Amino acid sequence: ARGAWYFPYPFDYKHETHSGVDYKAPWYSGMAQGEAISMFIQLSQLDAITQEERALYRQGADAAFASLLRGDDGSPWVVHKDSAGYLWIQEYPGAQPGTGDFTYNGMIFAMFGLWDYYVATGSEVALALYDGSAT
Repeated sequence: ARGAWYFPYPFDYKHETHSGVDYKAPWYSGMAQGEAISMFIQLSQLDAITQEERALYRQGADAAFASLLRGDDGSPWVVHKDSAGYLWIQEYPGAQPGTGDFTYNGMIFAMFGLWDYYVATGSEVALALYDGSAT
C-alpha cells in the first residue's frame, strides 16, 4: 500500500489500559514495521543464502522502510509529527490520521529497525529518522 510494505495484524485487539486502543483486523503498527525491517536486514546478512535471496530480503527491508516514510495523510499510516513537531512512530496509530497513544516502547522497537537499516545501507534518511525518533 502507498508504495510500501505494511504488515497487518490479522486479529482484533482491545488494550485493557490504553483507552482508544480498540482495533478490528486488519490493523497496523509502527512497532511491527520496525521489527520487519530488522528481520529483513538480518536475513539479508546470513552467510548461507544465495545472492538472489539476499536481494529479495533487501527488497523486503527497503519496502518495509518505505512505510516509515509515509505520513498520516493516507491509509495505512504509522508515522506522524506530534503537535510540537516531533516525530512519532506509533505502536497504536489512532483511527484519525495523526493520532495515537504515544506508546514509547513500541517506538523504540521501530527505532531498532531504523538503526539496523542505517547500519546495513548507510541511508542518511534512515539516520535522520532515527535521530528524529530519539529526539
